[in-house]
Amino acid sequence: MKLQSQIISFMIVFFVISLLATNPAIAAIITVNDNMDADYKSIQDAINNATAGDIILVSPGEYVENVNVNKELTIMSKFGNPENTVVRAASTKDDVFDINANNVTISGFKITSAKTDEYGQDKAGIYFEGGYGLTITNNTITLNNLGIFLMDSRNNTIINNSVNNNRLMGIWLWNSKNNIFEDNNVKSNKNYGILLWETCPNNELSNNTVTNNGEGISVDSGDNCTINNNVVLSNGEGIYVARSDNTTIINNTANSNGRNGIYFVISNDNLIINNTANSNGNSGIYLYRCLNNKLINNNASENRGPSDIYIGKYSRNNVLIGNIAISNNNTDLFIVEPESNTIVTEEPSPSEDIQINDSKNETVPSPGQEVPFPGLAMVIAVFLIAYLCRRIK
Repeated sequence: MKLQSQIISFMIVFFVISLLATNPAIAAIITVNDNMDADYKSIQDAINNATAGDIILVSPGEYVENVNVNKELTIMSKFGNPENTVVRAASTKDDVFDINANNVTISGFKITSAKTDEYGQDKAGIYFEGGYGLTITNNTITLNNLGIFLMDSRNNTIINNSVNNNRLMGIWLWNSKNNIFEDNNVKSNKNYGILLWETCPNNELSNNTVTNNGEGISVDSGDNCTINNNVVLSNGEGIYVARSDNTTIINNTANSNGRNGIYFVISNDNLIINNTANSNGNSGIYLYRCLNNKLINNNASENRGPSDIYIGKYSRNNVLIGNIAISNNNTDLFIVEPESNTIVTEEPSPSEDIQINDSKNETVPSPGQEVPFPGLAMVIAVFLIAYLCRRIK
């Protein structure tokens, strides 16, 4: 993974420099080296003296500063290795990177040490509010209170980052839409791995690995989101979706989580397809107060709660087609209101274990914990890199 990341970052640098060589009017390359063998010694000095559209190329070293980015720039490490190009907060009471411009790229850094300000506000490794076009790629973001925090923002791309061991959140979106999160490793963050909160429609989370967080992937008020091909293991809840309609959950693995593998609350017209949700502490798939959802070809087996697939109270007009639920010590499929839901099996088995219960015997767990464009050259580069990532895999 590290070698792949370094190759990818090197290719970004090569692509950008080659493009500039053929058309130097596009942008300038500004170099940073903490030994002063460059244009500037600090990243902030380079930003202050840059022109919108420039590329800031940072040599290996440790840069102790809080970086304010107030113009369209590409800021990247020279060799694409986050472990040897570290940006550490000079003041732990502020964000490490505070982005105040559109179309910014941050690539190839280890970003660390943002904590809490004097008012008790949690600070982030990368904070972005009210804009669009932010690209965050190939960074290690660790030991902050918040890893990545996007607020009131849209059309951003977060690819191939390691977001780990942050004190509260790994990745947090608040009222943000049309963002892409792909190929990130989100691990051992205290409260949430990935949290979408307060109106976050049309976001796409794909091919992320989310493990050992307080909660895995949590979506609250995230209509029309897509969550696909993620591996979500050993969190509190695995994938938790609340008050979200027309969301697609497809081809995910949500195993060995402390409570449910996939848990939907007050959410309608969603598709839950081809997921694996095995060996979770409660149910593999759980629906509560959910209408008009389709569960198709999921495998929810050997979960440790009362049932592998649980269609709970006030959940109606849901359709279950071709799902696998196999367990030796509990009920495979449990439906509170069977007359209001439809079960379709391609080859019904004589030993199929389906039990019906009235609502007075139902135990309902509480919902999950609540908390309260770059330039043309870089657009081409980022999407080329995303394509190459998939090809390498």
